[in-house]
Amino acid sequence: VITDKVPYLEATNGSTVLLPCTYASCIGIRDLYFNWHFNDNGTMLKLCDAVIRKESVEPSVSVFHDRVEFVGSSKNSNISILLWKHHLPGRGDYICFARNPKEKDRNHSATYTLPPWVVDQ
Repeated sequence: VITDKVPYLEATNGSTVLLPCTYASCIGIRDLYFNWHFNDNGTMLKLCDAVIRKESVEPSVSVFHDRVEFVGSSKNSNISILLWKHHLPGRGDYICFARNPKEKDRNHSATYTLPPWVVDQ
């Protein structure tokens, strides 16, 4: 699982934030499971999840939060999300997780941190 080179993001209170995440496998994918979680002071809140059955087949994504939108596409190995109307209680760690059975179910994850210095409008 791959994220941008900078794991810390700044966001204006009320703005929309893109959390980019992609995956890669030299042996291909089959039933790749992915999800996004938010670490809310030690409680992991699931934001969305899905299974990509095979390469270039779009997943049916379940979204569990009203301000989260899945914007990825399996056609370009993208499992990114948008956070709509980001606000101060949303600061913290956002974890992109993926598991590919073709890689013997190895777990991969990447973390973005929205720091406590989110700018208020």
